[in-house]
Amino acid sequence: MYVMLMGVNTRLSKPVLLRIIKANVHDVDVTFYLCDVDGCESKATKASDLKKHKAAVHDLEVTFYVCDVKGCDYKAKQACHLKNHKDNAHDLDVAFYECGVDGCEYKAKKASSIKKHKTRIHGISS
Repeated sequence: MYVMLMGVNTRLSKPVLLRIIKANVHDVDVTFYLCDVDGCESKATKASDLKKHKAAVHDLEVTFYVCDVKGCDYKAKQACHLKNHKDNAHDLDVAFYECGVDGCEYKAKKASSIKKHKTRIHGISS
């Protein structure tokens, strides 16, 4: 079976490939799940992809993780993002790494930052 792909007559070894091309390139024989938010024209071929779209773009059908620090209104869609926020914005639950060179008070939240600091500032490479 031959089809025209990007201006080139190409032989397809299996009919299933033609179905895939028709579906992905030409939207033939595809069921779409349409976003029902006013003004949104997004569509997906899987219900799970539409759900991800609604959560990411429209903040619908999503559980938010809210920062519990007084006066902070940060919220995240993933628990790991909230943890990163707390680490970076509030220094909560953070284990600091210290430089360890006599007289240096540098500290960092990541061991890799200490390694870079020692190399750049003290000329020490691990």
